[in-house]
Amino acid sequence: MNSVDNKLKEAMQSFAQNVTVISSVFEGVPHAMVASSTTSVSMTPPSMLVCINRSITMHKVMHCHSTFAINLLSSDHIDIANRCSGGAEGEERFEEGDWGFVENDLPILRDSVTTIICERDKAIEYGSHTIFIGVVKDVLNSSRQDTLLYHSRGYKGL
Repeated sequence: MNSVDNKLKEAMQSFAQNVTVISSVFEGVPHAMVASSTTSVSMTPPSMLVCINRSITMHKVMHCHSTFAINLLSSDHIDIANRCSGGAEGEERFEEGDWGFVENDLPILRDSVTTIICERDKAIEYGSHTIFIGVVKDVLNSSRQDTLLYHSRGYKGL
C-alpha cells in the first residue's frame, strides 16, 4: 500500500459515518452486511447508493436480486453491526435483532432508525468496488433518533 492509500485511510477515520446494514435475499437465503458508504443520490427520482467490494458475497447478491434494504442502525445495535461486519456468516447474522420480512422475502431490521427499500437501477464498477444505485420504493421511519456512528475506529451513539 502506498503512502497516499495510508494517508487516505487515516483521513477517513476522521469522518463520522452512519452505520447501515444492507440486506437482501438470494435464492431464498437472506444476506446482510455493514456499510458506511451509503448516501442519497437524488430526490428526482428518489434514490440511494451503496458501495460494495466486488470480492464479498453481498456483491453477487446485489447483482442477482434487484431489491435491497438500507437499515440505519441505532446506538443499541452494536451487536448487529459486529455480526454483519464479519462476526458471523450467512444466516447467523440474523440471529441478533428484530428482523422481519417484507414482499419478495426482503429482510428488514424492524427496530432500525429507518429502513429504505430500494430497487436496483444501476451498477457502476469503480476500482475494487461497485456503486449500486437504487430507486427508493418505500421508507419505513421510526421515532428513534439515536443513530449509530462509526468514527475513529469505534462505534459512537449520536
